[in-house]
Amino acid sequence: MPKINRNSLESNIFHIMSQGINQEYIFDREQDKRKYRKLLFLHNINFEVEIIAYCIMGNHVHLLIESNKIENMSNFMHQINMEYAIYYNKNRNRVGYVFRSRYKSEPINTEKYLINCIHYIHNNPIKAHICKEKSKYLYSSYNSKIKENEKINKKWKEKYYYKKDNNEENSFICTKEEKEQEIEEIIKDYKKDVKENEKELAKIIKILLNKKISMRKIEKIFNIDKKKIKRLVEKYAC
Repeated sequence: MPKINRNSLESNIFHIMSQGINQEYIFDREQDKRKYRKLLFLHNINFEVEIIAYCIMGNHVHLLIESNKIENMSNFMHQINMEYAIYYNKNRNRVGYVFRSRYKSEPINTEKYLINCIHYIHNNPIKAHICKEKSKYLYSSYNSKIKENEKINKKWKEKYYYKKDNNEENSFICTKEEKEQEIEEIIKDYKKDVKENEKELAKIIKILLNKKISMRKIEKIFNIDKKKIKRLVEKYAC
């Protein structure tokens, strides 16, 4: 495990994101999420990878790992994604790719970035409106009741998991792909009903505006003009 100080980390901690091909929901069943979690803790020791945090969503997974060798991390991800793809295709009676291209990874270079990344990962189910509390989601490392989670070093959990974040995760800079994915998931969650429900439409518009999505893009998404957007936001300001 790398030594952590206030100013920097060794560059062997990485935030990883794997996504379903064509953004398909490749973890849409609970047994799928359990299978992927099982693979994580089945192979991490063999490849000398330490899992710091994780969250398995419907069509993507976030991992925060420590690995002293890049090739170990690469081989670890290749192994678990390959095994999961075989399982997924067999259970769906399908053939072909399951994951979208290669996994995305970013090095974590500061302690603040590490803390923000952990909060960002654990808050994914809340942002996707799956649950209101991190502890209620069964397929993330935040929920310490899950047996597999006990294999996560307690030092990470005690020092970073339950530290008050003061919304610091909002400053976490995710990859372009993650940003697009997050926006698409938000839109997908609401788009079914927003056409008939002004209040819900105003709600999703405010979420997108808070995420610095341009007014022009919002106009295109919902096929409404700027005046109506402003009117809705003002009408449902509270």
